[in-house]
Amino acid sequence: LARLTPPESTRPALGDTARAGWTARASGLYMSTRTRQTVTLRMFTNGFSLNTWVGYARSADGAFVSMDGARRATFVGDTLSTPTGFVVQSADGDRVVYERLDGTLPTSSQLAEYVGMYKNVDTDAVIELRQQGDHLVAWRGGVLQDDLVALFRDGFRAPSQSWLISMRRDGSGRVTGFDLGLPRMRRLPFERVP
Repeated sequence: LARLTPPESTRPALGDTARAGWTARASGLYMSTRTRQTVTLRMFTNGFSLNTWVGYARSADGAFVSMDGARRATFVGDTLSTPTGFVVQSADGDRVVYERLDGTLPTSSQLAEYVGMYKNVDTDAVIELRQQGDHLVAWRGGVLQDDLVALFRDGFRAPSQSWLISMRRDGSGRVTGFDLGLPRMRRLPFERVP
């Protein structure tokens, strides 16, 4: 493990945690529109970090540059409001867009709207979401039972399965299904069934 931990000198010198203004409001949870990967962004006085110590330093032109210089990040939105996302562009021109997630977690009483049976038509897999007290449980017959952890509004993680469940709603706000993300697969659609 010592060999896998970067020496302290290679960690980005990002300064102190941002405590006010636009930079503080930029901190939060974001999701890649491509991979559905969630990242926690923490703003500092001289840049930001993604998830752990991976850092982007503020550059002179207002963008942010990864410590290895291979990627540039720019925020979406003006400096008077909370950013709605950010874009990371690599040296080869590839662009990955991250959208800000609503960090409001559902209350126990709101969990009831997620309860139900969901089916994937391609695999015939059926997952039932049940409420147990103040949390949801993903249940699949006698094969699987996993407590779900709320990550963001309409988003849950099944820790033992490494699942990310992103609920879908129709125009009236009713939950109609969810997309299941796994380490080797993303956006497997499950539709709500009677």
